[in-house]
Amino acid sequence: MRLPQFESHLATHLSNPRSKLYQDAEEHVLTHLYADLTKLVETYTPLSSLQIFEAATAPRVVSANAAAQGNGFKEEISEMATRMAHIGILHWRVWAPLAYLVDPNAEEEHAHNSE
Repeated sequence: MRLPQFESHLATHLSNPRSKLYQDAEEHVLTHLYADLTKLVETYTPLSSLQIFEAATAPRVVSANAAAQGNGFKEEISEMATRMAHIGILHWRVWAPLAYLVDPNAEEEHAHNSE
């Protein structure tokens, strides 16, 4: 197969969510991401905001052995999970009481009753 044909074939699969190859890759990534994300959320939830920031932004030490074994996929998934857990928990702590846990009907009733 020539390079232009290969690129076209690859582009077809990468841009088509109905492609079996796309679906298999998506399932593989999401399975690993969900496992890492679950562990990190459990780890980060009891921490203070500063501790979460420090844990999520600390430099990662990658051994030469891990790099030689080609664990780039695992490292990338771990990095995504770390960022999602960090941002998700901090976002929830700030916005939950202001936006997500508020009953909009209760606010309307309160405004109506105080008139």
